[in-house]
Amino acid sequence: MNKLYIEKLVAGGDGLGRMDGRPVFVPLSAPGDLITPGALRRRRGVSFATIDDIVTASPLRRDPPCPYFARCGGCGWMHMSYRAQVRWKGEILEETLRRIGGLEEVSGVDVVPVTDEFSWRHRIRLHYRKGKLGFFRRGTHDPVDWSRCLIIPEQLNLAVGVLRAVIRNVGKFIRIETVELAVSPVNRAVSVMWQTVKGDRSFDSGDLFSETAAAFLKAGLECSCQGISYGSPPRIKDLAGTPLVIPSGTCTTLASPGTFFQVNPEQNENIVSRVLSVLGNREISSMLDLFCGNGNFSIPAARQGVRVTGVESFPGAVRDANTAAEREDVEFVNADVESFLAGATDLSADAVLVDPPRTGLTMAVRTGLLRLSPGTIVYVSCDPATLARDLKSFIKSGYDLASLEAFDMFPNSAHIESLVVLERK
Repeated sequence: MNKLYIEKLVAGGDGLGRMDGRPVFVPLSAPGDLITPGALRRRRGVSFATIDDIVTASPLRRDPPCPYFARCGGCGWMHMSYRAQVRWKGEILEETLRRIGGLEEVSGVDVVPVTDEFSWRHRIRLHYRKGKLGFFRRGTHDPVDWSRCLIIPEQLNLAVGVLRAVIRNVGKFIRIETVELAVSPVNRAVSVMWQTVKGDRSFDSGDLFSETAAAFLKAGLECSCQGISYGSPPRIKDLAGTPLVIPSGTCTTLASPGTFFQVNPEQNENIVSRVLSVLGNREISSMLDLFCGNGNFSIPAARQGVRVTGVESFPGAVRDANTAAEREDVEFVNADVESFLAGATDLSADAVLVDPPRTGLTMAVRTGLLRLSPGTIVYVSCDPATLARDLKSFIKSGYDLASLEAFDMFPNSAHIESLVVLERK
């Protein structure tokens, strides 16, 4: 039977080998593995294989610390040492920026590691199917009903157990699709975001909230706030309680159910500090913060003396940002970023910070930014491919790559967080 040698890791986290000269992507492999591949399958012209047997194991391998790793899709790289994970994230980012962005000058990207590869994830979304609540089983829509997850804090592990008991009690009254749980790194309070199936409203959300809060209290946990959305895409209808307190650099921000915040507080602290340093070193006096969320960058920058306008489409995040900002010199606008840039004819700012979703910046947003022509663009990215595409556009339009840094925001997964500074020529 043919053997397959894994040469390297690629964006998305799979290993790459070659069979008859053609690339084959192998999940859960490591560079240096010699494997016997399972049955090949093709998807959109690309070949994938499972591991039937490991003939020679890579020296980068370790026994996964989590007993659910082989089944659970919550992590993808726990079979490799943490040092190897950090190294390969830098390699993947560098290769992607060269291949897609044409940035040949990028080399030797350093990745800032975390002090603890476990217990870092302070927000999770769990799926509910057939009486199970958990992350999806790898490659399926069937949840894995684990008893303890290594990458989340103990408060969230306890909270998951409480919610499973609550769902058993209310399951006949409410059809649940997902539950999002978050814990504050500041005071360990927990929030819950319920999402029902297909707009199911055949229950009293007040009863659900009160039963959940009582169950948390009995378990010794504080349920700070709850929210519920009906159907997909989620539209929040009911909220109760006090938002979570989230650290953001030298400040604290707020996060109600449904409001995005960075799941890794240690690395978020590092990135916010680096952004503040960039603004200070360049003596930035005004900044436009696009996709600003709950003010994670806006509020610390305003406290540093920068006049900030933050733009965010999710109204709950804007409400949280306004509450946390108090008297800082910052204005938050509840608007779609494309529409805001298209309608802002007299807008000016020394710098623009963008922290877009994984899909990156649309062409309309890139066009709006180039029309604004700020002296500095600070780009926070969670996807190397869309970052490379967007950087290529900016550099072709007259910007230089001033700095590039990477942060391991998501240990034991292939996800990479990057911070790029562009300067207008």
